[in-house]
Amino acid sequence: MAKPTTHSFHTRLPQDLKAALDEARGSRSLNSEIVTRLRRSLEPDEASRIADALRPLLASLPAEDRAELAQLAVRAARLLDRHRPRRRRRDSAR
Repeated sequence: MAKPTTHSFHTRLPQDLKAALDEARGSRSLNSEIVTRLRRSLEPDEASRIADALRPLLASLPAEDRAELAQLAVRAARLLDRHRPRRRRRDSAR
């Protein structure tokens, strides 16, 4: 099976952006992190659409209110996750 065609190009990143990408990438390569983020921005899912809608509203809030709203959103996500149906694990003792 032939490998998909890829294109290589040189780009300049501000030092702070590169540092943030390096920190966020974990064990992935920097290239993989950038490609993943670009794909996500070009093929947004529901969560991305919600974030895009909230971004200008959040920007208009004072920093303290933004932080409080972010904490509430994380708490809401955890509550939703707690009630999400879980797949049953197969019993390894069988």
